[in-house]
Amino acid sequence: MKGRVFNIKKTTILKLSFVFNAFMSLGLSVFSLSLNGANDDYFFIVCVFLGVHIILKAILFKLDSSCYFGVALFCLGIFYFYSENLLLQPCYPVFLVLAFATASFVVHCCFDRPIHLNVAISLFFASIFTFLFIIKWISLAVFLAFLGGTVLLLSIRLFIF
Repeated sequence: MKGRVFNIKKTTILKLSFVFNAFMSLGLSVFSLSLNGANDDYFFIVCVFLGVHIILKAILFKLDSSCYFGVALFCLGIFYFYSENLLLQPCYPVFLVLAFATASFVVHCCFDRPIHLNVAISLFFASIFTFLFIIKWISLAVFLAFLGGTVLLLSIRLFIF
């Protein structure tokens, strides 16, 4: 049967995943609030567990849009904790761009969507330029020129070829 995995309905697995991830995010959010006080960790905890749930939905129903959204949410949360624990908060915009580059690359690998490979490469270069701008190796004008060039090359690739 196509609607079952290990003789369990896919919707039942998805409902159980929602309940599990909701309790985990709620529990870890309460733990984080009691441990660290009032900070923004709860939002990123919810992003991680919501991303896991949406990735499971993408796997069960073979949905590329859910895969993109789930991987992006998961990476946003994971990269936040990564930058928080390694004291890289000024570089978090780089990780934001890398989260969407990772999501595009995963969608390309899993669903063979060539457009997502082009987007992933463009976003990867945008993250490199953002990092160079944040550590002040390039000026704002050079950063905007590189970013404009990247967007122009992506536009040409998408609309011409």
